[in-house]
Amino acid sequence: DDSGQMHFEEFDHLCRAIYPGLNIDRKHLSDAGLKGLWRALDADRSGSVSVQEFMVFMRRHGMHHETLAYNVHKTHQHALDAEEAENTLDIKRGTGFRKLELLKAGARNVPSERGPDVSEWDFIALVRGPFGLTEDAFDDDDAAECWNAIDHRGAGFVPNKILMDWCRNP
Repeated sequence: DDSGQMHFEEFDHLCRAIYPGLNIDRKHLSDAGLKGLWRALDADRSGSVSVQEFMVFMRRHGMHHETLAYNVHKTHQHALDAEEAENTLDIKRGTGFRKLELLKAGARNVPSERGPDVSEWDFIALVRGPFGLTEDAFDDDDAAECWNAIDHRGAGFVPNKILMDWCRNP
């Protein structure tokens, strides 16, 4: 409206709407974050923000790195980093939990049987065959990362029971 005052509902619409708005989704700025920003804008706690309050806030905070755009970018980057950590298997860094869950699920489908020692090549065949993991879901780099953790002595083979126990509980 032309009142010179903005209420939270208008601010919410401004931030969330596609046009005319900033199109900031809840992944990048949560509802709690939006309310916190509103509280910072509404300096006099009147429930509405005047043009004066808005301008004062922007002069104080608009040029700092901790701006809304920066925080949105930081949140988005954090989400990308979290997705990479979930999908990139690195045992030493503790990333790739989704990949390890796939391995555990595949290992549960294979009966525990005492068998001969297993080599790295046998492990890859086991992952692709009985475990049922495709190259897209669990690539050769993932298999090599797991193998290096299982065969930490570098012997080139491990007993079948040790391999299966590790796969079921990495």
